[in-house]
Amino acid sequence: MEKRVQVTARFANVSDGNHEAFRHVAAEALAISRREPGVLQYDWFFNDAETVCVVQETYADSSALLAHIANLGDTFAKLVHLGGGCELELFGDPPSMGAPGAGVQRSVFRSHFQGK
Repeated sequence: MEKRVQVTARFANVSDGNHEAFRHVAAEALAISRREPGVLQYDWFFNDAETVCVVQETYADSSALLAHIANLGDTFAKLVHLGGGCELELFGDPPSMGAPGAGVQRSVFRSHFQGK
């Protein structure tokens, strides 16, 4: 059974006035992820207008995801604020993480069915 957990985090409303601050806090989040051995992928993408930022994340397992969430702490709250909220889509066996944090408009879990 696949243990990896993939996450797509979408910050859908980065306003013009928040670009610089959002990029700064995103760099902090990336620095945190680089210290975490369970984070296998942590790639950030902007649309052309730089109003939508999507983060593609892969974790070794649900424990690595939970550790990352704990390590981000206030950094995630800042990103949610600057990004106009956040939508999360999680793929794999979802961890027991309770209710989504403040500013998370939607969380969707998709259980692994099959794959290579």
